[in-house]
Amino acid sequence: MNLEKPVSIILDTDIGPDCDDTGALAICNILAAQGKVEILGVMHCTSNVYGAGCIDAINRFYGHCDIPVGTLKKEGFLVGPEYEKYNRYITQNYENAYREKSAPDALKLYRKILAEQPDSSVDIVAIGPLTNLFDLLNSKPDEYSILDGKELVTRKVKRLVTMAGRFETDENGNLPAEWNILMDVRSAQGVIHNWPTPVVFCGFEVGAPVITGKRLISECSDSNPVKKAYELYTSGEGRSSWDLITVIYAILGDCGLWGLSPAGKVYIDDEGVSHFSEETDGLHRYMTNIMPVDHIEQHIENMLLL
Repeated sequence: MNLEKPVSIILDTDIGPDCDDTGALAICNILAAQGKVEILGVMHCTSNVYGAGCIDAINRFYGHCDIPVGTLKKEGFLVGPEYEKYNRYITQNYENAYREKSAPDALKLYRKILAEQPDSSVDIVAIGPLTNLFDLLNSKPDEYSILDGKELVTRKVKRLVTMAGRFETDENGNLPAEWNILMDVRSAQGVIHNWPTPVVFCGFEVGAPVITGKRLISECSDSNPVKKAYELYTSGEGRSSWDLITVIYAILGDCGLWGLSPAGKVYIDDEGVSHFSEETDGLHRYMTNIMPVDHIEQHIENMLLL
């Protein structure tokens, strides 16, 4: 009998530009069924109209029809056919609540959910641009809480775990900007430089070499929308595991697979590049792979098929 209290999370995803978001959401649902996590809500952080439906379809496939879903209400952010390789198909072909209507405002839903939780009890897991979190951090008191956004986060959030940044140079010795940050540098700077709780970063280099989803594609039926997302996005191949690793770490910890940097501080420059400096009292740490890539791949593939 599992007597441990499940981790309480809000997942923030850009589901659409890449398929690993669907794998991450699948992992959350699988671990929720095992009693290891309570999914308080899932927020969609782009303007794409098919995000919320795709999220809800995946939640419903795993038997979780009552998870609140919110979406960004700004227009024009990451929209277009290149961001609809699977989410449009899933919204239109799998049962969900958002074929004909829009999901609630993510900012309002964030504030409502957080206000209802015990203090220092929520982990926010962000696997897309930090647009929603910037809005949350800068929000005003409302009908849900007399606290402003930063005060509400300080009181209710225990930790932010985010797939963001790049902390190892590439083969040419350069340190490129990471996609989630580059898509909204202003929000990334606002969140990372001002977030009041500990932050763990799953950088680009952690998930890039870890290719998963091949067994999901070959062993699952088309009734599984996550299988379909990977199939449509990769044409039958696997994909890097950035977002899956982020949620596994947030819920289960390092699993003997990942390490953490010393404490420090991450600074995002105006080009979107992440700079880390060690500071004894810093709130930021970034993940590292400490086991062989094939070992990590097998661990994740096994989880996806539970």
